[in-house]
Amino acid sequence: MAARIQSMAIRGCRWAAAWLVVLAVAGSASAQEREPGLGPDIPPPPPPLTILVVGDSIAHDLGIGLTQALASYPQVTVVNEGRAISGLVREDFLNWQTELPALLNRQPVDAVVVSIGMNDRQAITEGGQIYDRFTDAWAALYEERARALMEAATSRGIPTIWLGMPTARNHTFHNDMATINEIFVRAVAAEPDVSYLSMWDLTADANGNYVESGRATDGMHLSVSGVSMVVAAIRRELSRRLGVALIN
Repeated sequence: MAARIQSMAIRGCRWAAAWLVVLAVAGSASAQEREPGLGPDIPPPPPPLTILVVGDSIAHDLGIGLTQALASYPQVTVVNEGRAISGLVREDFLNWQTELPALLNRQPVDAVVVSIGMNDRQAITEGGQIYDRFTDAWAALYEERARALMEAATSRGIPTIWLGMPTARNHTFHNDMATINEIFVRAVAAEPDVSYLSMWDLTADANGNYVESGRATDGMHLSVSGVSMVVAAIRRELSRRLGVALIN
């Protein structure tokens, strides 16, 4: 009898051990399917990605901030091609309609971030004709150029994030940026593969007025804290568009 009981005990231990192995394997498989700490609605960590930032000096500052913010993701490369004094108006200085395709030809790009417009408060010269700023003809040409820049990326299937201009301390500059943003909103509405990210909302008070917090001393550019604030919004939109987690 004692021998029988001992045999049953040994057999029971073996079954228990077998179940522990099964549970361990199942747990391991589950852990492989979902990264630790990620819930079912949180995207997985990003694969190797290249993010191209283009535009004017604000774009350059945001490119620096985005590079620093994503430093903990060695598999993500930020290519900062923001150019001071550039815009959509002075194609004789820098023509983004040809520059962006050239940049995209150099390497595979997974997303494009655009911030442009600060230097565009001037007349457009095209076909030997001068179009005074903010006239209907100027606005139509400006929107056409903005859409052409968007399509340079989206025609290749590259998700594009277009940032509107921020508020400004100077009243005239402030209103001019609002006018340019209205054109950008119309352009983005016609381009389904482009996301519009409003820097205006990020840099204004509840009434849409300029606030000093997060701004550089010139009343137009962003301070370090302002860049960090906008970069956080860019990271959220990149995460949404690319389906990956780019926010710690």
